[in-house]
Amino acid sequence: MRLMIRNFFIAICSIIFCPYNLQGQNGVSLETKLVHKLTLVADSLTKHLKPWIVPVSIFDVRKYGAIGDGSTLNTTAIQKAIDACFVAGGGTVRIAGGEYVTGTIELKSGVMLEVAKGARLLGSTNLKDYPDKVERFQSVMNVIHKYRISLIYAERAERVGICGEGEIYFRGEAKNFPGPETIGALEGRPFGIRMIECNNVVLKGITLRNSAAWMQSYIYCRDLIFDGITVFNHANHNNDALDPDGCKNVIVRNCFFSSHDDAMCLKSALSLIHI
Repeated sequence: MRLMIRNFFIAICSIIFCPYNLQGQNGVSLETKLVHKLTLVADSLTKHLKPWIVPVSIFDVRKYGAIGDGSTLNTTAIQKAIDACFVAGGGTVRIAGGEYVTGTIELKSGVMLEVAKGARLLGSTNLKDYPDKVERFQSVMNVIHKYRISLIYAERAERVGICGEGEIYFRGEAKNFPGPETIGALEGRPFGIRMIECNNVVLKGITLRNSAAWMQSYIYCRDLIFDGITVFNHANHNNDALDPDGCKNVIVRNCFFSSHDDAMCLKSALSLIHI
């Protein structure tokens, strides 16, 4: 499914707001007026919302002890590279030259995670490598439904993203993470990416494959750009491709989503406690 922001706004307008061709003044339908207004909003957003500029520093995970042999657990090494990048004021954490297994890693402000061409980041198949991340923004999702575990996590980060011509393979097949399809508590099946209250988020060019649940969940984030990413999510139950939840200013363009559940599902985050 290829989604362009202009067409997306128009489709939502036509389907949700205007089931009937209601006539306004001067014979112009209310649907036409609403489409025009939303088109102006979309044009303004695409004109003014731009990707953040990534500092030039490169942090190769191999220099921090990561081994791309497809079996060594590299969570600590990759996190060291992310932390070093953050302390240095930002840059690119590069994953290149192999297949790197990891558990949960936390992105921080100013960090662009790059999976280079030919490289793969592999999710661990051991549930113990996915610790609970209970964010300060406590919502229905993490308190009641217990959506708390993911391979990639970020909270209250500014200028953060994932890019590259490589692939992140979450290895979320049911044989690794069994569990029933549910609209309630979802324990034991890690999400792919979870970002909470982050600003200036960019995902560009990356391929995301087979999460154990939703591929991407963004809650109360602002200024997000998804450009040219590919998502294949046919591994398990509840395999959404993209879920912006209570977010503001979101551009989705030049993307391909193939999912077992919702390709893109807009949600409105419900806060229980905001600390």
